[in-house]
Parts: sequence; structure tokens; C-alpha cells
Amino acid sequence: RWDGLGYPQGLRQKQIPLGARVLALANAYAGMTHSAQTPLTPPQAISRLQQAAGSRFDPELVAALHRLLRRSGEVSASQAGVPEFVPH
Repeated sequence: RWDGLGYPQGLRQKQIPLGARVLALANAYAGMTHSAQTPLTPPQAISRLQQAAGSRFDPELVAALHRLLRRSGEVSASQAGVPEFVPH
């Protein structure tokens, strides 16, 4: 977790290795969009990820995934319900 609450050593934010942050986000997105029961659409999945940005997931990586999905045409800029994180 980005906030450090789920990590065994209490690592948080940038202390968590980048690969682990990327894998956590990719695994969550894949799980949401390829569920055996009721898969979410890409816009629904990115909206849920945006809601968890800053607590479960690195907000910069969630924003990067959103940009990638917009470029691929899977999500439009207006489809996700939560404003995109913009680093300062």
C-alpha cells in the first residue's frame, strides 16, 4: 500500500520499490477488468484506481496508467469519475 499500512516493513510511498508499485497497480487493474464474475470496463476500473490513489496505489502511477489508457482509446478523458492526479 502506498500509505504503508499493508507493507510488512512499514515502507511507504517512494520507499516502496518502483517495480512493486507498478506490479500492485497492474495486478489490481487486471483483476478488475478480467474478473471471472463481473469484469469492470476500463473506465470503471480506472475510476476505482483513482479513488484508491494515495492510499493503496502510487497516485503518479495511477495518473500514468490513465494517460496510457486515454492514448490507447480505452478510456476517454471524461470517462473516469475522479479528477486525475497531477504532480506538483
